Amino acid sequence: MSALGGPVWLAVREYAGLAEAGGVKNVTRSQAEALARLGESVTVFLPRYGFMDSPSTELFRATIEVDDDRYDVDFASLSCNGIPVILVGSRVFSGKHQVYVYTEEEAARIPGARRGMGHFDVDVMNVLFQKSVIEYAARTGEKPAVVHGHDAHAALLPALARSDRRVSPLFADTAFFVTVHNAGPGYRQTLRDTEYAARLTGLGRETLESGRIGTRIEPFLIASHTATLMTVSPWYAEELTSPFFDSHTEGLSGELRRRGIVVYGVTNGIDSDRYCPRSPEKSGLPFGFDPGSGDLAGKYRCREALIAAISENGLPPEVVASGSCGDSDTAVWFCYQGRIAHQKGLSVLAAAVRTLLEQESRARFIVMGQGDPDLENAFEALSWAFPARFLLLRGYERSLARLVVASSDFLVLPSEYEPCGLEDYIGQIYGTIPLARAVGGLNKIIPGKTGFLYGEDTVPNDAHDVSALLTEIARDYLRCGGRRFTDGKYLAIIREASAFVAREADWDRIIREGYLPLYEKKLQLRY
Repeated sequence: MSALGGPVWLAVREYAGLAEAGGVKNVTRSQAEALARLGESVTVFLPRYGFMDSPSTELFRATIEVDDDRYDVDFASLSCNGIPVILVGSRVFSGKHQVYVYTEEEAARIPGARRGMGHFDVDVMNVLFQKSVIEYAARTGEKPAVVHGHDAHAALLPALARSDRRVSPLFADTAFFVTVHNAGPGYRQTLRDTEYAARLTGLGRETLESGRIGTRIEPFLIASHTATLMTVSPWYAEELTSPFFDSHTEGLSGELRRRGIVVYGVTNGIDSDRYCPRSPEKSGLPFGFDPGSGDLAGKYRCREALIAAISENGLPPEVVASGSCGDSDTAVWFCYQGRIAHQKGLSVLAAAVRTLLEQESRARFIVMGQGDPDLENAFEALSWAFPARFLLLRGYERSLARLVVASSDFLVLPSEYEPCGLEDYIGQIYGTIPLARAVGGLNKIIPGKTGFLYGEDTVPNDAHDVSALLTEIARDYLRCGGRRFTDGKYLAIIREASAFVAREADWDRIIREGYLPLYEKKLQLRY
């Protein structure tokens, strides 16, 4: 039975199983499905990109004006694991073959585009999508109790809904929320100036000026006037309102603090069952194992399978290998899997790994991901410098990414900043102990119990600190017997970490104890 008295609408640019890019896809789908399990009526709004081919039912068409241009928009519906999804179709979405960036094929035919570069018309995409959610309300007459926009792509939705006289009565009792998944440079979708923002959105000058930092218009600041700002961990909420993090947010953190804007932090969960290491059918791993009980035999069989795939040229076509990793009873395996980006502290990691491999011959390291070409090249150089001890897997394929993490002893996460982080959870699920910088949501790691932390958020990230930690951990792990665990110290961490994720990161618990009370509180206030 609903606790909110009306439906919840989620406005998202990515959603697991339909349109996937980063961690937001997992959060949005998990949020929707957990809300539904707890008795709430949920509808998800999502653009229909050119790579999507899921069958759907056409609803209606409309014409929407953005930036002095008129766009034909079609609305269709489908069900994704029981959740109604409204697809917003338009030429600005159908021409895109990744959610946020150009593909290599697009870059070859679009002047000025490069693989991995953000779309030139991203502002039009975002505003058209948000106006389409409002158009859906106008056409259907539905009155949502909660509208929750994810990231800056949907941060103007509350202001647009409040200012549109056709639909403002429908939203009169609606509580609006906007989640800040990442406030770093390039993620906030700022608009270049007031005049451009006014032409693009149709919002009034006073509304737009309320979001100005310097000359640019900041969607999250505009949202703060008509919505509740949330983020994905309480630690990142603190950082978002701290002037120490101005350099990571281009001044937004200091401005939020100066204005006294509250940001609520609710730590993300993870759907552990989708990664379940006991079930190869769910995990995609070649062998099953159970970190919670300490049964890790299948984990090391997974390592053998990974080594065989590399040596026998059995990798998926979307992944290119540089280097290799040989195993032995006295080897300790580290890995990083994720976006290859400066946010993730990977320039620091590249320097630290070089020192580690110079000082500890028994260490092995795998990096898997794609992104910044200069960082990719730095890791490729390590594969040449340390044959059979460093492996770069450039690209992404889900089963292989999971195999890399599951095959390793430790997962290294030296992020410059990290709103929440799912990678540490995934490592813990697979019996791979996270070693992370103590920033943002990575602070959910309990040092010595579920992983290890180094540094702090107000001290610069330092390669020496990382290499010292990795070398110390490698030698201590091997002194304790390595994967034979003649000393139970590391096996105890593996078992406790597995139990921690199952206990603390359950999405039903997070919705029940985090989201629903906040929704109910804000509904009582009625913006």
